[in-house]
Amino acid sequence: MARQGAERNITITKYRTYLDSWALTDINGDPVDLTDHQAVMDIKTDTSSDAIISLTVANGRVTMGGALGTVVFNIDKEDTALLTAGGYIYDIKLLNTDTGVADDVMYGCCRIVDMVTQ
Repeated sequence: MARQGAERNITITKYRTYLDSWALTDINGDPVDLTDHQAVMDIKTDTSSDAIISLTVANGRVTMGGALGTVVFNIDKEDTALLTAGGYIYDIKLLNTDTGVADDVMYGCCRIVDMVTQ
C-alpha cells in the first residue's frame, strides 16, 4: 500500500525553538475546518522504535487553528537541547475527534543538527 500524505523533510536545530506551521486547504484553496481535529507528530529513529519526541495538543506542542485550517508545531529550545543530533523519520497524523478516523497528512526525514556557534 502506498504511503498517504505529503512528503516533506525537516531540520531541527538543537538549542533553538523549532516552530513550523501549515494551513490545510481544499481543492479551491479554501481553509479546511479543523475544529474537531487534533494533530500528532512523532519523531523516531525508525518505524518500529518509540518516539524520541511527540508533539500533541495535550503536551502543548501542537496548536490547532480550528476554522482557519492551521496547525502549528512547537518544540521549545530547552527540549531541542535534549535531542541527539542525527537522522530520524517523522510523520503527522490528523485525527477527527468526532469519528476517530486518523489520516496521514505528512511524513519525511528529520535532521537534528547541532549549532556550530553557541
